[in-house]
Amino acid sequence: MDKIPEHRSQNFKAKNAFKPEELRRNRNELNVELRKQKREENLSKRRNLAIAADSEESEDEGVAAANHQ
Repeated sequence: MDKIPEHRSQNFKAKNAFKPEELRRNRNELNVELRKQKREENLSKRRNLAIAADSEESEDEGVAAANHQ
């Protein structure tokens, strides 16, 4: 069998094209960004529920006061 030339074997599957430290740094940055997005999403859900609950209580109090009179 023929031996694969050196320049062909170096380019095979893009070996050494990605540096491990750079890949790790990118992964970490992506994870931090995803965690921040998830946190903001959860906070906005809580805020929305808190606002909705407050408005429902206000409406209930208004109805109860009108019925009481």
